[in-house]
Parts: sequence; structure tokens; C-alpha cells
Amino acid sequence: MRITPEHIIFEDRILLIANKPAGMPSSATLKKEQMHFYGALQKYLELREGRATYLAIHHRLDQDTSGLLLFCKKRSFNKAVSDLFLHKKIHKTYVALAHLENEILPSMVKNFLRRSKKSPMVMESCKAQDQGQSAETHFHLLAQHEKMALISAQPMTGRMHQIRVHLSELRAPVIGDAIYGKDKGLPHLFLHAWKLQFPHPETEVLMTVQVPPPEYFRQEAQRLFGPQIIHHLFCCCN
Repeated sequence: MRITPEHIIFEDRILLIANKPAGMPSSATLKKEQMHFYGALQKYLELREGRATYLAIHHRLDQDTSGLLLFCKKRSFNKAVSDLFLHKKIHKTYVALAHLENEILPSMVKNFLRRSKKSPMVMESCKAQDQGQSAETHFHLLAQHEKMALISAQPMTGRMHQIRVHLSELRAPVIGDAIYGKDKGLPHLFLHAWKLQFPHPETEVLMTVQVPPPEYFRQEAQRLFGPQIIHHLFCCCN
């Protein structure tokens, strides 16, 4: 995959926020030959600038999740950006299409998550703090049609697969989730990192950066809920 200017949603001398496509790891994996978004972005910047450039990645998305990733371009600001995450000054909002099996979607899940004993790449909830890490996600129902739902999710913590596990526990698994849901063989996971809000590490001005979901996501959402609500939610991102 080649990075293009369209992948970069915001950039200044310190920060770069890019839109990762679904199906691509955020960073390097155990498969050394596998292309990843961080590496592709580094190559793009080196070609654009004509020299090697510094770039630090500060959080990650699941391979099949699309959306916003925040990077730091200045080594001197790396700690300041890390502190935004450490002190929970960055607010992330995701949007998901899900199977809604219950009539009511609770507004929050707060529990503990750990890696499954059966597979280290699968997460599961546990009751005791000494067995896992705290995980909290807030949910809001944006639209509903029969047993299909458009849901926003705000993770207060950053555990692997957190949103997917919590939605599955609420009997609202993400469409296309073959691990925590029942969908097998679908080409896409309908989960997208939609918005980032945080104070700029240099100016402290509150920033809100957002990007609409991919075309396949918007088309399916429009088919389910109609064009008006999808335009209302995502038109300001275009």
C-alpha cells in the first residue's frame, strides 16, 4: 500500500494524525514481511522530505479497524504526547455497526480484561483485578433499525480488543467480528476510530480531529438507517 496525502488528516511541526485503512496492522508484527501502516507512513515522509524523519507512534488500532492514529514528529515533544495518554487527556470516539440482540444498550461497561488462556490474541473478561487489567467503555446508541445498531464507543482505557469484547458482552457484537461475534467470512469489521479530542502538547489549544468511516461502512449504514442520519453524523468530516 502507498500512503497518499489523503491519508493525512492533520499535520503541523509536532503532530501527525493519519487515517489507517482496515486490513493493515498499525505497526510491525511478528511477520517481518508484513506491511504495516507505521512503516508505510515513515517511507512516505522520507520520500516527501528527501531525508530520514523522526516519527513516533503513540497508540494502535486492531488490524481490521480503520481510523485515526496519532503520531509525534518531534523527539522533544514525545514525552508530552505520551503524557496526554498517561493522564487520560486524549478522548477517543469510535463508531461501530453492530447486531443489537437486546432491546436496551447499557451506557457503560467497566470490568477487567485479560488474555485468554486458550489464545494470547483473544481477550476475555475476568472478575478479579489481580487476574486482569481494568477496562471501561462508554456507549451511545446513535441509530437503530430492528436488530441492527449504529453505536459510538468511548474507551476510557486502552486494552486490546476492548470495544469488541465489551460490545460482545452486551450482546451487541460488531458486524464482521469473527472472534467475539458470530460473523464468519465477512470482508470487513465495521469498527472505525472516528474522533480524537485533546489539548495540543505545545499550545494547549483543544483540538478535535475526525474522519468519516470508509465507503463500505457508510454505504451499509445508509442502507440500514437512511441517508439523513449518516449525512448528519459524518458530513462535517468530509
